[in-house]
Amino acid sequence: MSLKRFVLAIMAVYAFDHLRLPTNDAIRKMLEMNASRGCPGMIGHLIATCLPNRAACLLQLGEFEECIRDCSKTLSYLPVHEVVEEELAKCMEALFFKELQKKLQ
Repeated sequence: MSLKRFVLAIMAVYAFDHLRLPTNDAIRKMLEMNASRGCPGMIGHLIATCLPNRAACLLQLGEFEECIRDCSKTLSYLPVHEVVEEELAKCMEALFFKELQKKLQ
């Protein structure tokens, strides 16, 4: 039920300017792709796109702990996700240097 409300809210905000109704073929392809990643259904699409995008934003904002949480959550559902693995490495490196700077001050 909450997923339905979420989709309806997104459609209400963006439908006329940015969204189009998906074709049956597009839905089938998306569900197949999510299933091949080990995360079937619509939740797979949300995990595969939303969490990595949010993690990238958090990395740019310097919110390293939250970025690590999003990357870890994504990888718990999708163990092989090269983009997320790269973001996680960048984030951990940045967090390491941030902590090192604190210790040196």
